[in-house]
Amino acid sequence: MEDKFNIGTISKTLGIPKSTIRYWESEGLISLDRNYNNEYREFSVSSIFEILDILFYRKLNIPIKELKEINFKSTEDIEQILINNKKIINEQIKNLKKTRNLIDERLEQTKTFYYLKENPYEIVNEINNIGTVIEFEMSNREILNKYSSAPGHFVYFIDREKNIYKYGFITDNVTEKDNVLWKNEKGKYKYARFILKQDYYSLNTDVFKHVKELSKRGYQVGKLIARYLLTDYDNGKYDYYEAFIEIWDI
Repeated sequence: MEDKFNIGTISKTLGIPKSTIRYWESEGLISLDRNYNNEYREFSVSSIFEILDILFYRKLNIPIKELKEINFKSTEDIEQILINNKKIINEQIKNLKKTRNLIDERLEQTKTFYYLKENPYEIVNEINNIGTVIEFEMSNREILNKYSSAPGHFVYFIDREKNIYKYGFITDNVTEKDNVLWKNEKGKYKYARFILKQDYYSLNTDVFKHVKELSKRGYQVGKLIARYLLTDYDNGKYDYYEAFIEIWDI
């Protein structure tokens, strides 16, 4: 004789509220027998298979309305449903990996921020995380769309000798339409590395404070390239950049 289970046992074993099981039954998703003596619901092994199928398809976000039709579909139709959902999940995984990479980038930017606060004016022989910088233009939607999710590619460029103060983006793909602000020439300069602070509202920076400090330390300075790190509150709202400024001995 086939074993029968009551709703309490099924609810406890599978971790599903009794109300949910009753709802699925009312929607015709589960076929149940009734006990002849007391009219209680009785669940067979086949009923459990139905419930497990419902749980599986609900994880795929298949609505109840479509679930009602699953039992009437052929194996080929169900196979196609599974293939289509696998494609959707693969795309979701791809997007989640991108999001995880962006989180890692921001965590690294935070780490850099704390490091440079403790170690200002570190002298380095090259810049490893900036290649070519092109000028930022609000009208260039293609660039904005490409880098809007990665603000760490946003750069502030200063050439005091030519009175140039401009924003740009780090890129590896320069087109003929792009105005190149700065290109990394490894080995040509030494750089002082520090945190550049910019007022969120006025956009004024503390660059002259750093120029003065480096002069005290015996350096002349040239162009400055600064990569956005984060925005923080420090008696006001400020943007912070990882700055590199060309230096040579006076």
